[in-house]
Amino acid sequence: MISKETLRLLLLIFLTLSFNPVSAGEESLEVSYVEVYPIIVTNYLRTKSRKPGFVQVEAEIAVYGPVALEVVQKHLPLVRDTIIEFIGFTDEATIKDIGQRNQLRLDMKKRINSVLEKHTGYAYVDDLLITKFMWD
Repeated sequence: MISKETLRLLLLIFLTLSFNPVSAGEESLEVSYVEVYPIIVTNYLRTKSRKPGFVQVEAEIAVYGPVALEVVQKHLPLVRDTIIEFIGFTDEATIKDIGQRNQLRLDMKKRINSVLEKHTGYAYVDDLLITKFMWD
């Protein structure tokens, strides 16, 4: 005979395995990546020199679903401008500190979503992937 504990465990396992987070009739949204193209090359102000430094950035934007993909592709010039402006106002220490790179990426993503939300009513960017980051 099966104990109540075993029966509860089997029921819990069954419910866990049969759970489908996507409702009937809905399709799961797949991730798509939008390349920020052309490569971004922009200047930043150096703190100890009058000569500006430069940054070269290659990035991809992760979005979910066809609507987000279409909107981000349509507004790619706005996204590029946002990244260029963001880097231009970032201090030299932050740009050169590899330990702050992830925070810089997250702040950039937040700023892109803020600008997209202002223009489209929704923040479509799920993630911003920096595939190349060079500075001088």
